[in-house]
Amino acid sequence: MAKWYSVLFSDIRNKLGDQVVFGNWKGRPYMRTYVIPANPKTTSQTAVRKHLNDTVKIWQEFISRFEDAKRAWNEAASKEGLSGFNLMVKEGMQSSISATLSGTDVIISYKIGFSLANALICMYSKTSGTATAVALPYVSEDTITVEAPSQSGTYVYFIADKRFETDDIKRGMVCRGAEDRENGDYIIAEITV
Repeated sequence: MAKWYSVLFSDIRNKLGDQVVFGNWKGRPYMRTYVIPANPKTTSQTAVRKHLNDTVKIWQEFISRFEDAKRAWNEAASKEGLSGFNLMVKEGMQSSISATLSGTDVIISYKIGFSLANALICMYSKTSGTATAVALPYVSEDTITVEAPSQSGTYVYFIADKRFETDDIKRGMVCRGAEDRENGDYIIAEITV
C-alpha cells in the first residue's frame, strides 16, 4: 500500500468521485480504488449473519455486563493481540451446537472451534437461569447423547470456554446454536421437556 505525506492535508477521508477512497486505519492514512460493495444476500450469508448476531447477543447478555468476565476475556485475548470481544466472537463463529430431544435422551451435535482442552458442553434452564456442564468434548466434531433434564422447562445447550467460567459458566459461553445454510437460518440448541 502506498504511503503519502502532504503539507496541505494532514487527514483526508471519504471518496473522490467514484475513483478513489481515502481513510484512516489504526492511525495510518490510506487510499484505495473505490469498489461498489457486493451484498448478494444468499441464504448461506443470511445464516452466517444470524450466527454473528446471536454471538454478539451472547457477549452483551452474558459477558459484557460483568466486569470480572470482561476482564478475563480481555486478558486472554491480549496474548493474541485481540480484544476479549473479538476472541469470543472468533471462538463462537467457529463453533456450533444443536440439540434434539429423543425420549429421555438429548442428542447433541457439536463442532468446537477452539482448543478442546478449554471446551465444555453445557446446559442452562431458561426458567431458573442456572447453568451446568453436561459433557466434555473428546473430539472437535461429534455427536453425544446425554440424559434429558428431569424437571419440566425449556433448556438451551451451549458451548463454553471453561477458562472464563468465573462464578457462572454462562460467562464462558461462545455458541448456542448452529447455522442452517440451506434455509438461511440460525437455530438455537433449545429443547422443551
